[in-house]
Amino acid sequence: MPVTAASARGRRKLPTLTEPRPSRGRVGEDGRVSLSAGSGVVAPVGYAELLEQVKVRVRTSRVQAARAVNTELVSLYWQIGRLILNRQESEGWGSKVIGRLAADLRAEFPGMRGLSQRSLVYMRTFAGAFEAPIAQQAAAQLPWGTSWCCWTR
Repeated sequence: MPVTAASARGRRKLPTLTEPRPSRGRVGEDGRVSLSAGSGVVAPVGYAELLEQVKVRVRTSRVQAARAVNTELVSLYWQIGRLILNRQESEGWGSKVIGRLAADLRAEFPGMRGLSQRSLVYMRTFAGAFEAPIAQQAAAQLPWGTSWCCWTR
């Protein structure tokens, strides 16, 4: 959907997990960082390097957290689908129970997205397609540096 002047009003672009933010100071030739224009406050030598190291760590941790959340959500969706599928098979319930379940879940978790009737049907289909939960192999969960160290020994 194209963004028009009316729809863009009042909206600001949110940074992505890996998108660098503009620097809040200037690095001089001597390695010192001027923290704010005209304030005269100057950071010590090496401050810019420390700042970059901290920013890299924060960005890395944010990506790792997003991956962990994604992995947990895929597992949750499979488990919900499996619960629905098992109950429908054992109790002979029809598809109307999914609509009621969706309404009850949305009432219990009003701010949570992904609990619509259509989403629950997708979860059931997902669980039916895979007998066991989808998970990475243990080696795939290791950071690249750890894997590389193990292979080179």
